[in-house]
Amino acid sequence: MNDKNYEKMVDKLHDEQIKIHSLLTEKEKIINEKNIQINHLENQLQSWADEATNWVVMADKHAKLITKHNILK
Repeated sequence: MNDKNYEKMVDKLHDEQIKIHSLLTEKEKIINEKNIQINHLENQLQSWADEATNWVVMADKHAKLITKHNILK
């Protein structure tokens, strides 16, 4: 009889282990998806930062040209 109880307990523990493993696998999948989203957002932000830098450089060039033009007047 003790062997039966032991087997039942081992079976329950095994079932619980399977449930926990399944939950962990699902959580890992969600984390991976979120990390992919974060990477995409980081790339988008970097792209915007690069574009903003280009605009600042262009604005600086225009400001210098305007200054030179005003000096030559």
